[in-house]
Amino acid sequence: ISRLSRGEAQRLRLARVLGYKRSNQGRVLLFDEPTRGLHTKEIQTLIKLLQRFVAEGASIVVVEHNPLF
Repeated sequence: ISRLSRGEAQRLRLARVLGYKRSNQGRVLLFDEPTRGLHTKEIQTLIKLLQRFVAEGASIVVVEHNPLF
């Protein structure tokens, strides 16, 4: 049984994607409330990372309930 929260597990999967050597072109990434439990500075870093993926050709779908982001 995993003791990771959904957010922690999601961020580990994101880290794995970062390690891929292949292109992000055509990749679709889905995130469910990725900012939950993160500090504001961490959220800013996450947003920059997602923007980089989009610039590389990926499609990003984010379900977020935090009205600030």
